[in-house]
Amino acid sequence: MKRYVGFFFLSVSFLFLFNFSLLSGIQNVFSSVASAIAGGIPQKLPTLQAGPDGSANTQ
Repeated sequence: MKRYVGFFFLSVSFLFLFNFSLLSGIQNVFSSVASAIAGGIPQKLPTLQAGPDGSANTQ
């Protein structure tokens, strides 16, 4: 029983570590995209425009 409890806590801690590293990786991707836009790298990105009914479409 004690071994199962230890395995459970270990898996939960691994899940938290993986989750936070995944979140920081996503933040790094967003910041690199934002710096690319601010730096003026010639890159055609689709602009999101909201329609009158609230739906977003790319043009």
